[in-house]
Amino acid sequence: MKWYIGMKVIFKKMDYTDDGKQVGQVDPGFTSRPIITAMMFNFDEGYNTAREKIEKNFDEFLRNGSGYILDRVDLVSVHIAGYDLSPHQSSKQMRE
Repeated sequence: MKWYIGMKVIFKKMDYTDDGKQVGQVDPGFTSRPIITAMMFNFDEGYNTAREKIEKNFDEFLRNGSGYILDRVDLVSVHIAGYDLSPHQSSKQMRE
C-alpha cells in the first residue's frame, strides 16, 4: 500500500498590546511524504518517519517569525491507496 499522513491545524495571532484580541487566523496543512509499505508489520517505522516530517514542517512554520500560536489541531488523516508490488505487473496494468 502507499500512504501518507496529513494534519490541518488552526493558528491564531493575538495582539498583546490591545486587550489580547485575536488579529489573525490561518489554517495550514502539513503532510508527510508518501510511503510505500508492503506489509503492516513495519508500519510503526514509517509512521515515525511521517510524524517527524510533519513536526519538522510545523517547527519551520513557527520559526519563520509569523507570531502565530497553535489554537487547535483540526484534522489528522491517513490517506491510503492500494499499490501492487508484484514484479510481474507492467506499468500499464498498474494504471488501469
